[in-house]
Amino acid sequence: MLGIQSRWECPSCGNIIKVEDVLIETPSKVYFKSPSHCGCGRKGSFTLMDFKPMEVRTADPEQAELMLIPNEINDEMKGFMLEKIKEKKQREVKDNENQ
Repeated sequence: MLGIQSRWECPSCGNIIKVEDVLIETPSKVYFKSPSHCGCGRKGSFTLMDFKPMEVRTADPEQAELMLIPNEINDEMKGFMLEKIKEKKQREVKDNENQ
């Protein structure tokens, strides 16, 4: 699966915001996420600086390491998987608090 890593600039403060997402392609257009907000408080209308394709693998974050060839596991991939596990756990905690 193909993903995209894009960098956006906030026109208010100049902050660079990185966004990683799965690439959505239609016959006439290519879609990918833009940031929703900046740390300075600005929402929307960010300037696209650049983007690059990246390979994306889908898996349950807890089982993703089992699917990888041992030599393929690198620090960046481990960090990405740990972030996804953290996000999932935070959602579970919020869901439990709301019940």
